[in-house]
Amino acid sequence: MATRSFIGILNKDDSVDYIYCHWDGYPEHNGVLLNDFYNNEDTVRDLISLGDLSVLAPNISAPEGAEHSFENPVKDVCVFYGRDRGENLQSRKTTVSEYLSKGYGDNTWVQFRYLYDPTIGWKVTDSKGPVSVLEVVGDKVPGFIPGDVYLVNNGI
Repeated sequence: MATRSFIGILNKDDSVDYIYCHWDGYPEHNGVLLNDFYNNEDTVRDLISLGDLSVLAPNISAPEGAEHSFENPVKDVCVFYGRDRGENLQSRKTTVSEYLSKGYGDNTWVQFRYLYDPTIGWKVTDSKGPVSVLEVVGDKVPGFIPGDVYLVNNGI
């Protein structure tokens, strides 16, 4: 079963550009990958510019000359619906207050919403709860409680 998520970035005007990710949206997977490999504004914007994802991975693009597609993905490379399956490019925009509000995304069965704030790093919410602080350690997310919003420490 899929654990769906949104991945977004906070803009200077308090709007959020974001995309949908179908698989492995829980903090122990997507949260760790975002924290480890997408921890600066340029990389996050590059990720979002390619639209909705099937799978988040450590690399946006395959190595030069590698054959990468939706049906034949290269290991550790993101799989995008547009680039890799030929679907229409998807990205969305909303306000930060709406993006972080309780229940936002429920109509798409999105469980987790990640938000990159260029001034502090990653935040994640599962749509239901209050704010808590959390640090990602290795591939584990200690103290994760469904319903809480977390600030994932990226060293800033």
